[in-house]
Amino acid sequence: MVLLTVACSSGSSAQRKDGDGTGGSSSGQGGSGSAQGGSGSAQGSTGGDRGSGAAGADATTNDPSGVLCAGSTSQDAPADVWSDARGPFVSVPGPALGSGSVYQKTASGWTLITSTGSGNIAGIPLGNLTLDYGPCGGAEIIRADGTLVQCSSWFPPDQFIVTSTLAYAGIGQDVATYDGTLWTQYQTTLPSNVRTLWADANTVAVTLYSGEAFSSTNGGTWVALGVPGGGPPNTFTGDYPIIWGLASNDLWVGFPDGRLLEFDGTIWQQRAAVEGTCTGAGISAMWGMDGVLYVLAGNRLARFQNGALEIIKDFPCDTTLTSIWGTSVSEVYVTATDQSRMGTKCGITEVLLVNGLQVTEI
Repeated sequence: MVLLTVACSSGSSAQRKDGDGTGGSSSGQGGSGSAQGGSGSAQGSTGGDRGSGAAGADATTNDPSGVLCAGSTSQDAPADVWSDARGPFVSVPGPALGSGSVYQKTASGWTLITSTGSGNIAGIPLGNLTLDYGPCGGAEIIRADGTLVQCSSWFPPDQFIVTSTLAYAGIGQDVATYDGTLWTQYQTTLPSNVRTLWADANTVAVTLYSGEAFSSTNGGTWVALGVPGGGPPNTFTGDYPIIWGLASNDLWVGFPDGRLLEFDGTIWQQRAAVEGTCTGAGISAMWGMDGVLYVLAGNRLARFQNGALEIIKDFPCDTTLTSIWGTSVSEVYVTATDQSRMGTKCGITEVLLVNGLQVTEI
């Protein structure tokens, strides 16, 4: 994403991509800290040491092609990716709710980090990683070697973390901010529940379940950005927008019906329509930086730059693109589910490296 998942303890946080949920907290997104009243400490219980490398010396996958061979059989919970200078980390769901594994791609291949966590994955650059599901039944923080740092029985709301000392979370109609130690309420209560949020060092922007968008810069009051879709979302079809920012003054929203809108400082302007070629699926995830916005829509991978939409690749109809994250515009990672691989040794999860118009399975 979307959206970034975090369970936070002092000195640890993570970045999230997008949100997806209902009611007061976005289901499947965010972390295990919460704001209670004016302030609240991070939630969760300390877990034990699982040791370095959850699967030991046999953790590296051995598929001759070098691609991820996770053997995933879950069709309902897609894989999720996050990356930093260490390379990509991928959370692959297992056949049961809450089951799954996390892999890291290194120079020697894919390595299994842990087999006791799953869900959306995120992390601090060169720091800890976070997952939605852990051994305590809720969010967990792990080190890159698989050691459990903290786990919680609490299921997290949507969060987006900028640094280890700056994070934001949508909790009902409120946004909370994290300073590395405590969660506190950020500004005033919003008119509707928070759907998704994006942030950088200066600005936090949110979309609400009412269809409205708001932003706040340098701790200032919320500024209404109007209704990107022109009206309230259809709650029966789940036509809620997700938000991403290429900069504090360059905000974008994507809709499940394929509309891609940019805020020009006054109004929302539709810049493109992005839909898959098979089922007409619209925008499910976005990521970007340096003026380039990558977009996933069903089986279609596209990017928007220099005022134009460019189709990078349309995959076969058995393939659905599920998540995206990058470290630069030339090093972008995408996860996909390929149903034609059901029952094969390596399973249905694919990881793709995108460099410009070149797409390679890794």
